[in-house]
Amino acid sequence: MNNHDHHDPEELEKELVELKEKLQQKPNDIQLLLDMSSCLRHLERVDEVLELHDTLISIDSENIDFIFMKGILLIEFERYEEAIPYFDQVLAIKPEHRDATFNKGLALREMGKRKEASELMRKSFGMK
Repeated sequence: MNNHDHHDPEELEKELVELKEKLQQKPNDIQLLLDMSSCLRHLERVDEVLELHDTLISIDSENIDFIFMKGILLIEFERYEEAIPYFDQVLAIKPEHRDATFNKGLALREMGKRKEASELMRKSFGMK
């Protein structure tokens, strides 16, 4: 399972059903939730995948990877303004998070805030 290489919607729907059944038994299983997120993304079910990432964050609110992923998804769905607070949350926990800095800049650029965006993007290149 878990072969999303060809992104066949029918196969993804079948996998989604299987994952939902498994989640009945283990509702907080991180790997099952991440697999489900992948299926939902490939099926472009935006609201469901965003809701699922809220669940991941609620399971482990200190996990900056979950917070960062939610920001990335919002950028992917062109919801730039909504993405920024997630990157800010990551940066509040880990100020030197290069990817959060860069992607916040990317979101700002897409919103037309070029000066602030280029400063952040430049700053990210100086980070390790």
